[in-house]
Amino acid sequence: MKKTAIFLSVSLLAVQASAQEYYHDGTRITADGITFNVRKRMEIFNLSNASNHLVNENWQYLDGTEVDPGANNVDYLSARASFDLELMKKALKETFSKAEYERLSEAKKSGFRVFYAIDGQGNVLEISFILNARLNPELARIPPEKYAQLEKNIRKHIKWETNEYAKKFKFLHASSQLQFPDLPIDYDSETPGPYTKPASQKGP
Repeated sequence: MKKTAIFLSVSLLAVQASAQEYYHDGTRITADGITFNVRKRMEIFNLSNASNHLVNENWQYLDGTEVDPGANNVDYLSARASFDLELMKKALKETFSKAEYERLSEAKKSGFRVFYAIDGQGNVLEISFILNARLNPELARIPPEKYAQLEKNIRKHIKWETNEYAKKFKFLHASSQLQFPDLPIDYDSETPGPYTKPASQKGP
């Protein structure tokens, strides 16, 4: 009888741990040296580094002139940036274990978007995550430490390729919508990490 009681209590603790809610609207979470602001509506939540500010500002030229997104600006409309998805695969591989990535890949639509502020040379300045846990419930089960690690790995590995128009800006915005099933990762290879091919997204 004692053994049964102990087993049940341990099982309940495991269930509670697996169902832990990390993300609540209007809160701040600090993990691995990064503080995230949490914004949540229903099952969609945004994790934004508390130090971010460029992701919410209009683009700027190198001389600091601000761009009006509603204006018929040729540079703004023609700016393009892309990165090799192999680099994202490398960042993902260095963040998630094989088992974690397999769980993330079970959803047909990943519901995972990354917004960036980048400079005209394609260097990542800021990152913000938009996560749809309705499409992929596993996203809400990932502890904040993993998102902090992913932000660091994205900064470490990803550099965007910018065209001549994008190079005119001090900073601009870009985004990538990730579908985990379309980004297979070879966890059995001995090389540090596989990384993928071009995702071309321009700013808002």
